[in-house]
Order: sequence, then C-alpha cells, then structure tokens
Amino acid sequence: MNGTIPQWKSSLKSIMTIKKNVGTVSIILLITMMMAGLAELCAYVFTAKAQLEASSTPKDLPSLDPEQLEFFTEYQGTANIPYKSHVGWQSKEFHGRYINITGKGLRVTGSPVKSNTAHTIHFFGGSTMWGYGVRDDGAIPSLFTKRTGLNSINYAELAWTNRQSLNRLISNLSEIQKGDSVVFYDGYNDAVYGCYPGMVGAHAREQQINDALSVTSYTPYGRHSLLFGLTAFVRETSIYALYEQIKSRRVHQSDSHSDCTNHVTAEAVSDFIINNWRAAEQLVKSRGANFYCILQPSSFFTERLNPKTTLHDIESITEVYPYIIRAGSNLSCFVDLSRLKIPKEHYFDIQAHLTREGNEIIAGTLAKTIE
Repeated sequence: MNGTIPQWKSSLKSIMTIKKNVGTVSIILLITMMMAGLAELCAYVFTAKAQLEASSTPKDLPSLDPEQLEFFTEYQGTANIPYKSHVGWQSKEFHGRYINITGKGLRVTGSPVKSNTAHTIHFFGGSTMWGYGVRDDGAIPSLFTKRTGLNSINYAELAWTNRQSLNRLISNLSEIQKGDSVVFYDGYNDAVYGCYPGMVGAHAREQQINDALSVTSYTPYGRHSLLFGLTAFVRETSIYALYEQIKSRRVHQSDSHSDCTNHVTAEAVSDFIINNWRAAEQLVKSRGANFYCILQPSSFFTERLNPKTTLHDIESITEVYPYIIRAGSNLSCFVDLSRLKIPKEHYFDIQAHLTREGNEIIAGTLAKTIE
C-alpha cells in the first residue's frame, strides 16, 4: 500500500469532517435562534406592557369615577385607527356602551329632544372635541345639542390638527347647508406637534409614516426583493417595536425644549394655523354658512396643573398661543377661549382634555357664541 491512505478512507474522513462542521454550525444556529427567540419574547413582554399602560387609564389622571373607568376599558377597542387618505387616519366603525362611531368615522352625537331649527352645527377638532375620556353624550357637540336644541355633527378625530380638519371639511363640503355653522376648535395639537424640530405644519404621525416608507419601492429594493421581505419581517418583530419605542423616547424626551422657543418657529406654527382657518372660512362662507375658529383653552396656558407636565408641551403652548391670539384678532371668525376659567377638577388630564363638567362649560360658552 506504500503507506498511502486508501481513497475510501480519505473520503470517509472528509465526510466525517463535514458532518462535524455541520453539527457545530447547527448547534451555533440553534443557540442563536434560541437567544433570538428569548430576546423576542422579552421584547414582546416589554412592549406589550408598555402598550397596555398606554391604552389603559393614564396614571397622571385624577381619581376616576366608574363611568370614566368604563370609558377607558372600551376605548382600548378603538385604539387601532386605520390610515385614511388626505386626513392621515380616521376612526373605524365601532359600537359600544360609551363609544359609538358611525361607518363614516363620526363619533355619534345625541339628537335634540325638540329641534329649534333645521340648521346643523358642524364641529371639527382633535381629541377634546371628539370626547376623549367621556361617553358619547358627554362630548362637547352632544352637550351643545342638549343645551340648544340644534342638530350637531362631530367631525373631530383623535390627535388631529386643524389642517386635517380642513381636509375633512373639503371632503364633506356638500354636507354644509345655507344657514349652518361650522366650528373649528384648535390650538393644542397644532402647537405641540408643530413645535417639534422640523415639524411645522406636521401632524402627529408624520415621523411614523416616514419610518414605514423608509424602504424604497424601486429595484433592487422593491416589494418583491429579498431585502424588502427581510425588512418587512424585521419590522413586525417585537424587538423592532422596542427599538422604535426607545428611539421615540429619545426624539421626544419629556424634558426636551420646544423648538418654538425660537420666535421664528413659533410664529410659523401660528401662521400655519391661521391660514388654515382663513381657507376654511372661505369654503364655509361659499356655502352660505357661518364659521367660528376657536382657540381652545389649555391648562398649560393658565397654570401648570401637574408636575408631570412636559417642558416641551408647556413651552409650545405658551410660545405659540400669543401669536395665534395676535393674528386671530384680525379674523372675523376668531373666538379666544385660551384663558377661559375652568376649575382644576374639570381637567381630565394635564393636557387639554376635560371631564363632562368641563365640556359643559365649553358647550355653554359656545351656545352663547354660535348663531
């Protein structure tokens, strides 16, 4: 044999070596998958806990009565608001004991016991006008209807700015009839969202939508590419959700200064709001209806009600509101409720949301203003 290793033995040795390497790689892959699975499980538990806390009763609220607690339990079923063209997002149909939303995405408003007129009042705004924290009949439009006997429609939506309200007005302009009144109730969302860096005129989900569109649809990264598929898979994991939460906290730190401490930015945010009101007024008047642009009250503009109030939010309101008041005084539609006296106990939270009693104050004030 001349001391040489037979061919079959050499082949067998190679096979054994390959098997050994495959076994080692398999063990490494198995351990890696187990570690990834454990990391995913931990991230899922952490993000699920955070989401539950976010959708549950906020911890900085005053003591809640049973009705308010029931509202938050039911509210969790409406939290996943789908995308809607032109307005960003819009509530889906929902039917509950405290919250009812029509197929058109409108919060249900109580009908007047006896209508005084065929005219309708169309209410637009963010979560305060929508009725965050109260049942259907405790929202401002419902209380206004009960007080005045006038028909009302609640077009407001959670977290909307007045540009989104303007877009919804355009989509529903044919619903506005001669003699009707249209109310835009704005200020808080427009200032707070607009005062983040580079966000003048933006709505609450601009960054979220940009992140979702960050992978281009063109080849070689198109929707049928491997990279796109892997990216889409990663974005569905809890680890990625945890990363997004951490990034969001870094971008919007609770103690970060508002970009509106720069008076140029503050005035730009105000101008954006004012121009939207002007456009809405022209559209409404073209239908022979009345228009009211309301600067909503905020606890931040009168006094700091809670130590958890964020520096960004306080500075955004206190810096932007004076510009809105100054420019709004030149508008025939303008009604300044920024300093309306509302007892602390009627603020539902540290922002601008009100209890039913607080909404009663707003409804009563609007009843004296609206024709």
